[in-house]
Amino acid sequence: MTVAPAELIPGVLLYLLASLPFWFAPALRTSGLYFSVRVTDEFRASEAGRRIGRAYRIRLALLTAATVAIAVATHTNAIMAGSLLVLFAGAIWFCVAARKELLPFAVNGPATRTASLAPADNRLPGGLPAATGPFVILAANALWLQLHWDQIPPRFPIHFNIAGKADRWAQTTWSGVYGQLIVGEVLLAAILLSAIIIVRTAPGGTEWSARFRKAATRVHIGGMWIVSILMAFVSLNHFYGSDTLPRVVLAVVLVAAGILSWPLFRMSMMPGSGTDRMPDNAWKLGIFYYNPDDPALMVRRRFTPGYTLNFGNRMSWAVVAGTLVLLVFVRTVIRSGGR
Repeated sequence: MTVAPAELIPGVLLYLLASLPFWFAPALRTSGLYFSVRVTDEFRASEAGRRIGRAYRIRLALLTAATVAIAVATHTNAIMAGSLLVLFAGAIWFCVAARKELLPFAVNGPATRTASLAPADNRLPGGLPAATGPFVILAANALWLQLHWDQIPPRFPIHFNIAGKADRWAQTTWSGVYGQLIVGEVLLAAILLSAIIIVRTAPGGTEWSARFRKAATRVHIGGMWIVSILMAFVSLNHFYGSDTLPRVVLAVVLVAAGILSWPLFRMSMMPGSGTDRMPDNAWKLGIFYYNPDDPALMVRRRFTPGYTLNFGNRMSWAVVAGTLVLLVFVRTVIRSGGR
């Protein structure tokens, strides 16, 4: 689908916003870690540290400029989406290259282990009301649609392109009206399950680790509320049919997600945030953690704030399989309801 150049401006802004995490990722761990490699606190300011960081950002700047220029020049929505994937893949490749340069400068982890004597807090932030509220929002939205079924147009938009224009429609059928709400409920369940796994299995022996785990689960719960509100607006688009409102809602969602995630980023830059006992060679490409000797299912990521699976734990593959099934289900529901 081809769109006018002026209509691409919002998409380009969102495109650049999506690339920001890659720009700031190397600086998110100012204490002990650099491109997921354990280094001394002084290394980042050394000549070698500055050279590696500068080379990474130059490559990323050139790739960002090239992909944005190609997307805008073609005025094609499909190429716009494809160039974004190229940007993400290239940024990851640049991170891997920087990590390879840093490995000769790696240092050993701490020889001593510290632990908090306080009992572990395995509760989700906000308790049951915070965890179930998003499900209630979508259920109430489905009930409202059922009560106003006769007011739903025979054909309505359910997807918008990078320019904010509708490019996929659904008909007033059960799957067309409720399909996205069902997808939303499934996504909420997946996010909640992830939060439960983190709070139950992620290591939290030190006081800082326990607070970080709590902050990460708080992001999950807040993300559930964001997803439910976004899905509710999309489903109500059946009535107002606006091309502008979805973009406004998306912008608000991105800002809210940034505000919600900021405490997690701030904690990742605190002194001592990079001290972990995970061996460097267990981090494949600096992204994937594989350590059969570590019983943890979820561990803290080294490159960006948050948690990732320990692929050396057999249960992780059950999680991956479940994720793939979920993606197939979501795609099937969306395709059955849209045209």
